[in-house]
Amino acid sequence: MLLTLPTELIQLILRSCDPPTYLQTAFCNRTLFAIASKSRDLILHQLHQSPGRNHDFASLTTDELFRQFISRAHQELFGVEYDGDRKLFNFHGQVIDSRASSLESIGTRGRVLLAFKGHGTVYLFNVRDGDLTLERRIKSPASCLGNVQVLHTAFDPHGIYILHRFRPFIDRDLDTDHPFVKHALQSNVHGSIFLAYHEMGPTSNKIRLYAFPDHKDYEPLALAVHEEKFVISWQHLDHSNDHQVVHYTTLDEKREGNGDGDEQEEKDGVGDRDESRETGNPQIITCSYQQSSQRDQDMAYSRY
Repeated sequence: MLLTLPTELIQLILRSCDPPTYLQTAFCNRTLFAIASKSRDLILHQLHQSPGRNHDFASLTTDELFRQFISRAHQELFGVEYDGDRKLFNFHGQVIDSRASSLESIGTRGRVLLAFKGHGTVYLFNVRDGDLTLERRIKSPASCLGNVQVLHTAFDPHGIYILHRFRPFIDRDLDTDHPFVKHALQSNVHGSIFLAYHEMGPTSNKIRLYAFPDHKDYEPLALAVHEEKFVISWQHLDHSNDHQVVHYTTLDEKREGNGDGDEQEEKDGVGDRDESRETGNPQIITCSYQQSSQRDQDMAYSRY
C-alpha cells in the first residue's frame, strides 16, 4: 500500500522515521531504496539525526551522502537486531539503567558496570567473546543508612567510580554525626551527592568517598574519568541555564597525612580544579568496607 502513494508523500513518511527505521524501510525493495537514496534533503535530514560530525556535506554528491549515512549506520549498529548474531541475557525482571551503567571495551574483551533501576548496588561483569562473567558486586557503604540511587559509573585502570545520590532513612534513629547522614541532612530534599572510588585490587577493601557541598542545589548530568582525575557536569535544579563543568584532581595518598597543611588539604579534598569555574572543593571521606567476592553474589542472571 505504501508504494501506491506519490513519491513526495513517501519521502515525507521516510523523513518522519528515525534513522534505523528509515534504513530498514529503504532496504525493503528497489523502489523504496531509490526513493530513500536519491533525495538529498531526506538524506541530509537523516544524517543530522544520527551521531557524528556534520560538516563538508556541501562538497559531497547525493550518492556520497547516502554512503556516508550507511557508514554511520554500521557504526551505530542500526538494524543489527535483525541481521546480526546475538546473545540475550536475562536479569530476572530487573531493568538496566543505561544512563548509570558503563562499558569498557578492549577488542573482544571488556568490562561492564551494570546498574539497575531501583537498586543501589552495581555489578561488575567481565565480557569476553560475547559471554558475561560476574566478578564483583559493589555495594554502597551508605546502603544501611538510607536509600542509594546510582547516577553514573566510570572505569579507570585501577578502580571504579560510582556517582550516587543518598537519602537517609527518616523513620529510623540514625547517628547524625555519621558523614553520610550529616551531609544528607545539610542538603536539600533531593538528597546529597557522593562519588565513591573503589580500588579493584585483589585484597583492597578501601573506598574513597567525595562529597560536593558546594553543589547541593545541582544535578550531576555526566561523569568522566581519566588518570585519577574526574570531571562532573552540573546543572542547577531550578535554573537549567546554570550549567557548570568542573574538573577535579583526586588527592594523592602520600599527601593525606604529612603535616597540618596536608590535613587541611585532605579536608578540602582536591589539589587542583578548573579555574574557569568558581566552585568549592569536594570533601573527602576515607573508610573501609568489605567488598563482596564472586562467591558471595546473590545476583543471578541467565542467557537465552
